[in-house]
Amino acid sequence: MIIQLGYWDIEEAVIDYLKKTHNWEIESDQIQGAYAETVMTTYAYKDKDGDEVVDRDKSTSKKEGLPFDGTSEMSFFIEPKESG
Repeated sequence: MIIQLGYWDIEEAVIDYLKKTHNWEIESDQIQGAYAETVMTTYAYKDKDGDEVVDRDKSTSKKEGLPFDGTSEMSFFIEPKESG
């Protein structure tokens, strides 16, 4: 299953969360923008006893930021829980 949330859905959820958790009364026009951060990792590999394993010393990670606005969406891919 895929659940997609647009900017406005997330903004409404944040406003509701702030009300319930902190008792803040804020309006949509008080939100001055949103920003999403992610970490992109480039893995380097080395041969260890005939197997390729991640070389942590040579792998690199870079934090990247993305504006999150009225044209943005967030998707969640959900798998059913295995029974048993």
